[in-house]
Amino acid sequence: MMGIAIAAAAHVRSGKATADREYEAAFARVYDAYYTKVFAFVYSRVHNVELAKDIVAEVFEKAYAKGRDVREQGAYGAWLFVVARNLIAGYFRRLNREYRTERPS
Repeated sequence: MMGIAIAAAAHVRSGKATADREYEAAFARVYDAYYTKVFAFVYSRVHNVELAKDIVAEVFEKAYAKGRDVREQGAYGAWLFVVARNLIAGYFRRLNREYRTERPS
């Protein structure tokens, strides 16, 4: 299985169009392999299906945009969960901030 890091390296060796297709194919495989796991992780923390879907979509948007920067294939999966954790934390920070500003004194 070609990993994101390998596809990113192909970007340097081959033409941009070929590298982009290889990257997209590798990303599709990563998405298929990790979507359910990342969704379960996010859902177990937010307990809301729609919110979990939104956060997971953002995780994979960030992964697609920044995936070429991840050099080690094995680190990519762990990195997805770090992104998910950070997005969940950001959600709860915003929620807490909104609660504090809307709460009557």
